[in-house]
Amino acid sequence: MDENIQLSKELGFLRVGGALPGLRVADVDFNVGAIINTMRKARNQDMQILTFPEMSITGYTIGDLVQHQALLLKAQNGLGKILKESATSTLVVLLNMTLG
Repeated sequence: MDENIQLSKELGFLRVGGALPGLRVADVDFNVGAIINTMRKARNQDMQILTFPEMSITGYTIGDLVQHQALLLKAQNGLGKILKESATSTLVVLLNMTLG
């Protein structure tokens, strides 16, 4: 192959990533920050679709805490921050959140 030939990044494929940021149980602020940082890294790598594990905003093993309104409200506010971060991007983010 000729060394002067460069392939386009646009080959009709999607760049899909699965993210597994370090999370803390019931620490919504920390988790949202980790999610947003991961989204930024994915955009810098020309990712088009990015998926996160179930309940990434709250941390999975929260048990009975899932019924506490304070945590649920904080999680909703955290989701708002994530939505705001993604508003100017073409990156599709898949994020599952349980709200009681």
